[in-house]
Amino acid sequence: MALQSLHDRVLGPAMGWTRNYHGFLFELPSDGAVFAPQSSGAVDMLHIRHHCAASLPAEDCKVAQALAAPGEQLLYTYDLGDQWMHIITVEAVRPASESSGRAAVLAGAMACPPEDSMGLGGLGPSNYQKNGSDSASPCNSVCMLQA
Repeated sequence: MALQSLHDRVLGPAMGWTRNYHGFLFELPSDGAVFAPQSSGAVDMLHIRHHCAASLPAEDCKVAQALAAPGEQLLYTYDLGDQWMHIITVEAVRPASESSGRAAVLAGAMACPPEDSMGLGGLGPSNYQKNGSDSASPCNSVCMLQA
């Protein structure tokens, strides 16, 4: 599965976000490589220059190339204007023979702010990050996926 498809077919729907509405990017923290759509009608793609000087095509990088071993991480930013940032961490890798080729939400579906809400009464992503350390906070949510 390409990173483009991970966003479009797995992460976006799991979060309840509108398809093809906002821009996104993935970044490898190990080397700073950035993957983003190379053609997008999302108006907030104009903000990509604030994230990186250049990006590689998200449609050309497979998830297995970016995340190959347990513990590896991939940074995912959705809505380049509001900058909803997520960390994707590999918990386990199974042989391809055990895969159905499908992704499933295991927990936390729709545990995110709605589109264009700026979250927490309009206070935005920074307030989610500030309050995220409180385990009782609605900001401290985990969406677990099996792919």
